[in-house]
Amino acid sequence: GFCEGFKVNTHPQKKLAKMRPFLLCLVFFTVAATAFLVPDPVPFSQTIRKATVNVTIIHTTDVHGWLNGHPHDEAYNADFGDFLSLVQRLEEKFSSNRDELGYLLLLDSGDLIEGTGLSDATPVHGEYIWPLVKQIPYSALTMGNHEIGVESAVDELQKNFVPHWNGRYLTANTKKADSADFVGSPYFVHDSPDGQLRVLFLGYMFDFTHFASNVHVVEVSDSLEEAYFAEAMAVPDVDLYVVLGHIDIVMSETDQIREAVRAHHATTPIVFMSGHRHIKSYKQLDPNCVAIESWRYFKALGHLSLQLDTSASPNALNNRLQAVSHRWVDTSRDNFYELTGRNESNFLTPDGARLKQAIQDTNSMLGLDEVLGCSPRTYEPSVPLEWDTSLFTLLLTEMYPTVVYNTQAKKNKQLAILNTSSLRNPLYQGTVDRNDIYTVDPFNNVYGSVDDLSGSMVLQLLDFLNNQPRELVQWYSCGHEFAASGLPHFVFSPETVIEENTTYDIVCTSYDCITFTRALYDLTGVDYPRPTYPTQYTSTEALAAFMSQEHPCPAEPSQ
Repeated sequence: GFCEGFKVNTHPQKKLAKMRPFLLCLVFFTVAATAFLVPDPVPFSQTIRKATVNVTIIHTTDVHGWLNGHPHDEAYNADFGDFLSLVQRLEEKFSSNRDELGYLLLLDSGDLIEGTGLSDATPVHGEYIWPLVKQIPYSALTMGNHEIGVESAVDELQKNFVPHWNGRYLTANTKKADSADFVGSPYFVHDSPDGQLRVLFLGYMFDFTHFASNVHVVEVSDSLEEAYFAEAMAVPDVDLYVVLGHIDIVMSETDQIREAVRAHHATTPIVFMSGHRHIKSYKQLDPNCVAIESWRYFKALGHLSLQLDTSASPNALNNRLQAVSHRWVDTSRDNFYELTGRNESNFLTPDGARLKQAIQDTNSMLGLDEVLGCSPRTYEPSVPLEWDTSLFTLLLTEMYPTVVYNTQAKKNKQLAILNTSSLRNPLYQGTVDRNDIYTVDPFNNVYGSVDDLSGSMVLQLLDFLNNQPRELVQWYSCGHEFAASGLPHFVFSPETVIEENTTYDIVCTSYDCITFTRALYDLTGVDYPRPTYPTQYTSTEALAAFMSQEHPCPAEPSQ
């Protein structure tokens, strides 16, 4: 029932620490470690080193609870049980052919929670997902903004997830509130067991400002001035710096980190494993530095292959990153079979099978497989509002009037305005279960309102927000970061004509109400209140009630 501890070379590289045994309350099994996490490495300084070393990195980011894969889409039909099997089968290949294949790293760049019922259907987000994620033998991880948005989720993370990684959960600029203590570790050093490769890992969050009260995010530029960074840069003989960043590649924080490392090590290879933007992206930042981001929702794995020149002196003016190739592998079982040279009959490992079953058992325990209704077609959040397949239009024209609006309690005309980053996934044709609701809207936002606005002021507000650059809208909107492709930042029903002389009450989720009142203050100098809207539902509950009430499944024909 217990998993054996493995020794790792932790920050700083002065001692070996033994991982605590851990107990998975849902299922008990032992998980094979990656290439780096093995006992008793050869002392690094005593090894005769090769001139070149190969490194392969498998990368996940912004998984957002999608451990169960994508049941509605065969192109992404692998779940985390299949993922564990992939990692174990790859490690078998690497360990049996180390000279040719080199070393395998498995990394994650944050936002593991908030996106499905598996992570969000309980009051404490992550409560049931962390025991499952801990079965994946990640070499290192960092956190995302969704891990630290709510106090209870932060507490759960610190108590039941961070300690498991024994220094490999990296949070260089995220600290406990009113403390100099890091939530995780700022960095750690890893020596390969045969002494051929030394990697130094760092982990950062973008300059996030809407964190929970029990944590504090230090701006990256300030964090780089702290003692830990100078200590990390003084570690000798590093062959590769790996920066796990919940940071878009094009954000200034990425350049700040790269330049800080370069001030100490001009040519040592650096790899940024990026996240947060929910896209596939790759960029070469200098001759010895590359960055990759690997999409979202466990739809793709980043696959990065490196050949390092480990013979050069630390400041040699040559190309130490000799060869780089990258690709993204969609998370289908067929793709996993191809990567491992196996097939359906011999791919799944015993650990993978047990994790797969644990995921299904957890779904059932949380009632996520309960069918709530049936959708007549697939509704997409990214298509134009005029299309009959627009998910935003479905909600604005049907759900809000029938489930959310309270015309008896409110005297003015009701007008729902939605942030186009608020819906995270399509609503698929056919049966809709409780988990499907969470994949569309995992946030359970309380509704509020901004009352007594003239139509002309509403139009001015929308024009102001919809013509702002993304960065400013993010500041206004507290960080539901990226709008659906091609749509304005904020939308209302295409069937509604806003009349300038009519008085409206804007119906909005709580975080959008903050957006609107901030913008209104900038426009008018008036500090508008944002009372709670008189409805019995949160945003997630409203969609569930709408499907149950307005789109029940057809009755089964009698025999």
